This record gives sequence, structure tokens and C-alpha cells, in this order.
Amino acid sequence: VLFRSAFSMAGTNIRHIANGWRYVMVRSADYYQQSLAVIANASRVELHRGVGAGAVHCRQDVCTVESEGGVFSGRCVVDTRPPTSEKLATAPFAQVFFGVELETEEDRFDPRVARLMDDMRAEESGMSFDYVLPLSARRALFEYTVFSRTPPDFASLEAICRERVNRSE
Repeated sequence: VLFRSAFSMAGTNIRHIANGWRYVMVRSADYYQQSLAVIANASRVELHRGVGAGAVHCRQDVCTVESEGGVFSGRCVVDTRPPTSEKLATAPFAQVFFGVELETEEDRFDPRVARLMDDMRAEESGMSFDYVLPLSARRALFEYTVFSRTPPDFASLEAICRERVNRSE
């Protein structure tokens, strides 16, 4: 299988070919179900869903999590909560994106080429690009991605993404 990726900026297109590789999309629901099954079969891993977590403290080889369900401890804690606005404010950049699945009546996409950083744009607050993963000649995942110190809010991300989709049609 031949994997091709494309990058573009200011009218310059770069294509990359990687033999033996292919780019795929894994649906989050499928990934989540598979992860739950792996965790359920792991004797040394616990998953606590629906429990509000508070502070996480790590010292030497032990981490503790204060939660509504008590205090949990372990050698490793995976904290998947979004960063707080205070933590985001101290980060050099944040990456945010909004995506939609597109379906067209005619063939519009080359299923052999993933456009990973398409139409890269330098902006006052950072940089942005479009990500297009063809699922077939008529279907694709389209994402508008931003790296910025001051990322746009969700409503703005959605509006910009839809504007970018309309521009590319």
C-alpha cells in the first residue's frame, strides 16, 4: 500500500510518498469501546467514570487524585480533562480544531492522498491549516486546525471551519 501525504502553503504544494504505510481514521466510539475492553482486562488498572476529579499530586513513584469518590493513588495517573483556562494561559501555544465529515455528489477527493497541513496560514495569533482525510472519492473528514496563544472559542472554530469548507468546494 502506498501512502501519500500533501502539504501546501502560499500556493506551494509538497507531496510525500511512504511505501508500506497508510493513513486511516479510527472512529472515536470504536477506539473508546476497545480501550474499555483493554482496561477491563488489566488487573493493575482502574477506571473511575462519572467521578469528579480534583487535584492530582505526584511525589516520587506515587500519584494521588482527590475526587468526589475519595482519594485514589497509583504509580501513574492519566488525566484526560481539558486544561483549565489558567493552565492554557501559561502554555506557549494551544492546538484546537473543528471538523466535519463531507459527502459530495461527484468525485472530489483523491483517496490515495491525505492532505495533512493544507493551505497553511500565518496569522497574527499563530498559524492555521486545513486537514483533509479522504474516506473515498466522495467522502472526507475536513478539519480546521489552529495553533495559537489565544485560540478561538468553539462557535468561532465551527464558523471558520464551515467557511473554509465552502471556500474549498
